Amino acid sequence: MNAPDLKNHYLTLGLPDGASPDAVQMAYRKAMQRFLQHQQQGRPLPAADFDALQEAFAHLKDPVLKADYDRQLLGEQPPAADDSAPAPIAPIAPIALAPTTTSADTTGADTSRATPAVAPAPLPEAAPAIAGLTLEPPPPPREPPPAPRSGVPEIRDPVQHNFQFTGSGGEYFRIWIVNLALSILTLGIYSAWAKVRREQYFHRNTLLDGSGFDYHGDPKAILKGRAIAWTLLLILSATENLAPLLHPILLILLMPVVPWLIQRSLVFRARNTSYRGLRFDFHGSYMEALKVFLGYGLLTMVTFGLALPAFIRRVKLFQLNNLSFGGQRFSSDPSLGAFYGIFLRASLIAVLPMLIAGIVAGILMAGLQGYGIPVLLAMMGGAFLAMGLVYLFLLAVVQPYVQARTANLVWNHTRVGEHLFASDQGFKSLFVLFFVNWLLTLITLGLYWPWAKVRLAAYRAEHTALVTQDSLDDFIGKAVEQRRAVGEEIADAFDLDIAL
Repeated sequence: MNAPDLKNHYLTLGLPDGASPDAVQMAYRKAMQRFLQHQQQGRPLPAADFDALQEAFAHLKDPVLKADYDRQLLGEQPPAADDSAPAPIAPIAPIALAPTTTSADTTGADTSRATPAVAPAPLPEAAPAIAGLTLEPPPPPREPPPAPRSGVPEIRDPVQHNFQFTGSGGEYFRIWIVNLALSILTLGIYSAWAKVRREQYFHRNTLLDGSGFDYHGDPKAILKGRAIAWTLLLILSATENLAPLLHPILLILLMPVVPWLIQRSLVFRARNTSYRGLRFDFHGSYMEALKVFLGYGLLTMVTFGLALPAFIRRVKLFQLNNLSFGGQRFSSDPSLGAFYGIFLRASLIAVLPMLIAGIVAGILMAGLQGYGIPVLLAMMGGAFLAMGLVYLFLLAVVQPYVQARTANLVWNHTRVGEHLFASDQGFKSLFVLFFVNWLLTLITLGLYWPWAKVRLAAYRAEHTALVTQDSLDDFIGKAVEQRRAVGEEIADAFDLDIAL
């Protein structure tokens, strides 16, 4: 019989009393997904339901707590604290025989009589010594787990959740061709709405633990940002031709505007991206953007590209370390030396073949100087053509190499809260993907482009994962609770977006 004043957590999870821990985990996962789906659809369930769900799972997920709760639910108490248990059998007190005086009977024979004397009751201090004589021995005490040492995280079994992309080239081709046609017909105005449709398709088909992301960007805000960017470009282009002296001055004056546009664009993109009803956020300031994009950008130009790895690293750190989800901040710390290692190897791949091709071309032209100008010109043309082909081939090799190594370096050093990201993109597999995509796009005069985008998105999702230290549902639940406690509401339109 259930205890009358005890809340039935099994009923909260839709389970029969005494369900197994595996059934509890499954029911909690389904209930949490249902709760988050309602919130994502704009029909949030009452907050009390969420609290009851969290409370039920907290009582039933631990086997020891679950066993105690099951006993209470059945109206039983732990044996050691059960007042209704049979009284312990007290040990029989020893009977002392007190001798008496010897008397003679009627026959004259002597007999010795003994009168029983009851020993005094045992003192209270003797109670622990006889506790073992009860009918049912008390259960051994459950010791609490030792608290983790300061600064040392508790070790738990990690769970890897792989990303997945479920879109297809045929579906995206229909979206892409309509977007292209309407953007041309409207002289580019529809491109903002085209971007929203494209982002929603790729977000909603990118799944993590069975749930997709979503994009909520306002096309009007995107159009506003692009109008600002296009206006600035037109002004710079006009002054370059009409007022050459004014052009460099205007270029210097507009340089601080670019970091501001990038910072507002990152805020817009983060706050209009959601997962399971929770939106991301971006906290980067304009001054930080100014330091990264203007400071490190100028440093890269002054050093003739030697500071490029440092610039790219700072851009990645600016994007990730200012990103948050449900109150949990992202954190990324790839080393500068690792970035320079990637670009140094990529430079060797690109420069050495080009240098060898140039030396060979120079030797051939020097050896053909006596054969007349026409032969020399033909040889020079062939040499430039060969070097161009070598450059294109190297570009096809260097680009996938840098992208694969950089993605692995950044994501393998990135976490959100206490959960880690993992990336294992391979240079060879990405090179094959790039080469096939470029070849088929060239052969089809660009019509294969949607399939190429889908294949690349599927590859990146397949080789990226989130490694959680506990249940992903617990992480999302805590994020929901924290966001609700903070009371921060995010609207659909914020600033502006300039990304194409």
